[in-house]
Amino acid sequence: MSFEKFVLPGRGATPRISVNSNGQFVFNRGTFKKLQLDKYSAVIFFWDNTEKKLGLKFSQNMEEEGACKLYVRNDNFAVVSGTAFLSYFGIKNEVVGRYDFELDEQEKMIVIDTKKKL
Repeated sequence: MSFEKFVLPGRGATPRISVNSNGQFVFNRGTFKKLQLDKYSAVIFFWDNTEKKLGLKFSQNMEEEGACKLYVRNDNFAVVSGTAFLSYFGIKNEVVGRYDFELDEQEKMIVIDTKKKL
């Protein structure tokens, strides 16, 4: 008989981003590793009102216009406050949820379709 051991994958293995009711964007472990977020210190937010999509561009420059501080936690996940951004566009309640995301190589950002909550 040949047994195969099952090892439960760690939580947050699938890259996802959550937007909580406090306006924080939380990048799980899978996202943290995939995007190598420990290399960045800031996030710049974008909103496409027509398509209802969020754009997030990562930066190493906190002096860049619109930069918001990216907090790395335990080299495992990251958080950024999007409260001012969400309030400015009046979309806080609209975007709270958990999402998959796409990489936009041309714009060098990740894109979240807020119509596709998990």
